[in-house]
Amino acid sequence: MNSKFTSHLASLAVAALSGLLLMTACEKEKEDTVNIPEGALRISAESTHGSNGSKTTVNGTAVYWTTDDAINVNGTTATVVVGEDAAYLTGIDNSDAMYAGFPAGIISVSGSNITINIPSSYSYDEREGRQKLDLPMVAYAEANSTELQFKHVCAAIQVNVNNAYNGADFFLEKITVSSNSHPLCGTVTVSPNPLGVSHIPTYSASTASVTMNFDDVEVSVAANGSKSIQIPVLLTLGSSTISVDIEGHYANGADFGSGRVDAAAKIVYHNSSATLLERAKVYPAPCTIRVSGSPAITKTYPKFSISGSEKVYFSRGNLQYTASSDTWQFASSQTEIRGTANNNISESYSSPIDLFGWGTSGNDGTGATAYLPYSSSLTNSEYIVGGSASNDLTYNDNIADWGSNSISNTHGTWRSLSSAEWNYLLHSRSASTVNGTSNARFVKATVSSKHGVIIFPDSFTLPSISVSLSNINSASANYTTNNISSSDWALLERAGCVFLPTAGLRKGTSTSWAAERGYYWTSTHDSDSKAHCINFTPTALSIPYSGQRSHGMAVRLVQDAN
Repeated sequence: MNSKFTSHLASLAVAALSGLLLMTACEKEKEDTVNIPEGALRISAESTHGSNGSKTTVNGTAVYWTTDDAINVNGTTATVVVGEDAAYLTGIDNSDAMYAGFPAGIISVSGSNITINIPSSYSYDEREGRQKLDLPMVAYAEANSTELQFKHVCAAIQVNVNNAYNGADFFLEKITVSSNSHPLCGTVTVSPNPLGVSHIPTYSASTASVTMNFDDVEVSVAANGSKSIQIPVLLTLGSSTISVDIEGHYANGADFGSGRVDAAAKIVYHNSSATLLERAKVYPAPCTIRVSGSPAITKTYPKFSISGSEKVYFSRGNLQYTASSDTWQFASSQTEIRGTANNNISESYSSPIDLFGWGTSGNDGTGATAYLPYSSSLTNSEYIVGGSASNDLTYNDNIADWGSNSISNTHGTWRSLSSAEWNYLLHSRSASTVNGTSNARFVKATVSSKHGVIIFPDSFTLPSISVSLSNINSASANYTTNNISSSDWALLERAGCVFLPTAGLRKGTSTSWAAERGYYWTSTHDSDSKAHCINFTPTALSIPYSGQRSHGMAVRLVQDAN
């Protein structure tokens, strides 16, 4: 029997989204000349991404007209025709001003007012491998107009589901998003005149939820893969807390305990003063997982203090880059390193590397000569960003920081920690007591035969493992003091621990010390030839440590949690 669970993402603090309910964007999906029948009424929508015949896209999810779409125009339902280069309606009387809404099944029109009954439940629809998302829209056109141009009334909650288990696909059954203080669905009345929305509704309900069902379709998240699901919701007016519940099962009766599914959510929407992704909001949060017949398992996104007031989340593994496809990703596990595979570093190498020269984000605007991720030059001056050795990776809006890139198997905005932040994390922050050691921050260990450093989150309860951790906070301890099995590590990781493996050091095209030493870049410069990094060996842990800018080191990124 397939194991079924519910994962719960709680306390997603949604920022205030001020302004009008209708969302505009940066460019219109519109050709100067289109081929439609005489007398037909063209339909279009504003979007940040253009494509013929489509409504819009939301962060890569297709939202396009199809021939089974229906639009309510002045109280009359008309069916969309998708032409070669435009979508249009026929048989519409345009002699009077036109008030229209989509989709017709949830729209009623009375004079200049359009009422939209935004559903509390949806059935998942996928066309040509992409989710078909019908975000409610309204349009106004003056008499004798030949086009209806729609604008969105809703935003979308994007739920990113990650399946970190390599043994089986994960099948979605239901996703529910809820708000503690503002409705996400219900009745909205607007008047889409040329000036925008003239009425913002009020609600008596204090909570609301919207569900996406997968009863009639088979939607899976591949092993070691991820999938994004969009769910239409009302814009959140003011501050709100959003939670997300995910139900599903593994294929072939696989036990959930053998793997891991987690998720995060963000609100995506159009705004006239910014592009789509510039205004996307991302919120990782605690996740409660219930396995059939088993006690609840709580999985959290743990926080780590990097100063007296700032906290971060860590990425799921070290950063990797594949040159042949120009793609970034995080390692599939915290213990994964590429080792001597980094010797093959080149523009055409088709496997991942994970040791990089300082500031090699791949963005040409860094001002460095060696800015590409596959740079292997040993000339340190080529890795200076912005023409000055005193520039950190924060130079010019973090353009030299690897976190400025889109990372394929994750969500959100990532960055490198500074030398001071790493130092505070490892040596100064307040943390939990572990095995009698107060403010337990780190411990050197061997995890599944990989040497490295375990970092404890601020709030941590030691699970029941077979090893009694010793030499906590000791920089001089040897890795072999604490030998952690893969099963014990699964418990420590579930409790929130981060592991930095000894990924080694690359000089040009030669990698060494992958089983003995760890070198991790910070965002902080040191001199004209060096930058700060973390260095740990069998007898030491040093931060800050000065490393040659040209040397290839590991990168572990973080996401701000405040």
